[in-house]
Amino acid sequence: MNAKLPTKRFVKSKYLLNFELDGKRVLCSGITTAIFLVDSDVEELLNYFREPKYIDEACRGYSKCGETVKKLINGGMIVEENVDELEILNSLITKVRNEVPYSFVFTVTLACNFRCIYCYEEKHPVEMTWDVASRCINFMVERIKESKQKDVRIIFYGGEPLLKFNLIKKILIESEKRLPNCIKISTGIVTNGSLLTEKVARFMKRFNCNYSLISLDGLRETHNRRRPFASGEGSFDAVVKGIKNAIKNFSQVIIRINVDKTNKKELPAFLEWLKYNNMIKPNVIVDFGVVTADTEVSERHSQLCISSYDYGRKLVELIQLARSKGISSFFIPPTLLYCRTYFKREVAFGPTGDLLSCLHRIEKRFTVGNVFNSPVYNKNAKKFYERTPLNFEKCRNCNIVGFCGGGCVSEAYHENGNVNTVVCPMFKYNFDELVKQYIIRMEDTYGV
Repeated sequence: MNAKLPTKRFVKSKYLLNFELDGKRVLCSGITTAIFLVDSDVEELLNYFREPKYIDEACRGYSKCGETVKKLINGGMIVEENVDELEILNSLITKVRNEVPYSFVFTVTLACNFRCIYCYEEKHPVEMTWDVASRCINFMVERIKESKQKDVRIIFYGGEPLLKFNLIKKILIESEKRLPNCIKISTGIVTNGSLLTEKVARFMKRFNCNYSLISLDGLRETHNRRRPFASGEGSFDAVVKGIKNAIKNFSQVIIRINVDKTNKKELPAFLEWLKYNNMIKPNVIVDFGVVTADTEVSERHSQLCISSYDYGRKLVELIQLARSKGISSFFIPPTLLYCRTYFKREVAFGPTGDLLSCLHRIEKRFTVGNVFNSPVYNKNAKKFYERTPLNFEKCRNCNIVGFCGGGCVSEAYHENGNVNTVVCPMFKYNFDELVKQYIIRMEDTYGV
C-alpha cells in the first residue's frame, strides 16, 4: 500500500490553520483552501509532520495511513520539504482564472427609483441603448463559442435594472437567438424588488432565473427610512410584494439585510417578522451584508458603518441567530481571488459598452475596455487581471492568503488612493468562527 505513496520527505504546511469544533479538529489550508473535519487520529498523524518526515515512517501502526496521507497531501495540509507553497498558490490562481466559466452582467441603467441613504452609486440617468446591448450580446456570443462551454449565466444590474425591463426582455430573447442551440441560459437579477411584478417574475422564470438578490433592511419604519422611493415615499410594501413574487417563481431568492449601526439591534425582531409573514421558504437565504463607505458617494454614511474588525464578529452572531430561528443563512469564504474584479471571464457591461472591473465602481478608472473599441481591452485590464494576493507582502505572509484572495480593490482604492494596495476583508478578524459556521451549514445540507 505505502509503496505507491511519495518517497520524499513531507512537512506540515506553513499556511495550515487548525482549530476545534465540537470535539473534532478543523484543518484549513490557506493555500489550497481545502477544509477538513478530522478526528484525533488524523491530528496525531499530522503532528508527526511538524518536522520533515518520510511517509512510511509516519504510517507505522496506522492501518489506513496511506489513504489519509494522500488526502492531507492533496489538501495541502502537508507539503514536500522545501517546496515553495506560494508557487502552488500561484498555479491554482492561474488555473481557476483560465477555467472559471464565462458569465455576463448587463448594467442596463444607472437610474434608480430609490434613494437609499447609504448608496455607493451616483444617480446618473445613463441607460443602455439597444445598439449597445446588441454589441454586448455579440461580444458574449463570441466568448461563449471560443470557450465551448454549454451554459451561460446572464445577470441584470443597475441602478434599478427593472426600470429597463423591456430592454432586459429583448436582450434575453435576442441572446437565445444568437447563441448556439446547445447553450443553456440561466439568469439572475440584483433588484430593489419594487418593480418585480408577477408578470416580470414569470418572464424571468422562463429564462431560468436561479439567482435574485433583493434588499429588505428591517421592519417597515426602519426600511422606509433607509430605502425610500425617490419621492420620499416608503418602499416597504412594494419590496415585500416583489420578494413574494420572486419566492413563487425563482429557484433561489436572497433577502439581503444591509447592516450598520442603525438597524443591527432590530434584526432579531425582523427575522421573526420574516418567519411570521411566510417569507422563509426552502429557496430563501437571508444574507447579512455589511454597509460600507468605500466610494466618494457613500462616504457620507461612514460614521454609521460597522468596522470590518467588529463586523467579522457580528456576522457570526447574526448567522447563529438566523439558524436558531430555522432560517438559512451562512458564510461562504471567497477562495483564491476575492471577486469578479480579478477575472477576465466574469464580464460586466456598463450602460455605454464599457467593460467594468468592479460593480461598486462604475467609473472610468475601473473600466478595462469597451465593446466598441478595437482592441476591446485597455491598459487597465492588465492591472486588474494580473492582480493576485501574491503581489503584496502583507498577503504572502498571511495564513489565510488563499481565502482572502487579495481583498476588495474598491476598498483599497478608497483607503489608499491606489488599487495596487490591499485592505484586509472583515472575515480575517473572525476567520475560525466563520469557517465553523460554513462547516455546520455543509453538514446540515449535505451530511458531510
